[in-house]
Amino acid sequence: NIFEIDAARNASLHNNYGVNHLKEKNYYSAIKEFEIAIMLNPNTQASAIYYNNLGKTYLKIGYANLAEESFDKALRRNSTNFEYYQNLVASYKSQNKLEKELKKVIKDEKPVSKVIAGLILIEMGKMESGINILDEFCFEEPEMILTKGVRNYLQSIVPNEFR
Repeated sequence: NIFEIDAARNASLHNNYGVNHLKEKNYYSAIKEFEIAIMLNPNTQASAIYYNNLGKTYLKIGYANLAEESFDKALRRNSTNFEYYQNLVASYKSQNKLEKELKKVIKDEKPVSKVIAGLILIEMGKMESGINILDEFCFEEPEMILTKGVRNYLQSIVPNEFR
């Protein structure tokens, strides 16, 4: 009988430990657990969750540049989760680089760049422009999995009388 280690299952356990540490504000322990989860299962859709959690922890303790890096990695592994885009933009805001990042994504032709641009504009207080861009994304990409998250977000920020 050979003992097998299930890396993916262990990664999930370490992620859960990290989430618990994060709730208890044990940030160093949370970071270590998320890093272990990533090491055990580095390039899957599940690891996007671990990178996102790592990024949220970094953001909480003021390391926005490391948070941005983590959110980028999360998005590279799963570009369909709207929360990852929101977190990425939050890391830009923490680094005072909303304008700079907006200039980059406005030039980009990828549909998801509209999502980032819309979120940045909303963060900058340009609600109408941001909402219009996100609305445009939903209209142009009705079949994308990400679109549902964008629609839910729009419904949460746009008052009922304007829907």
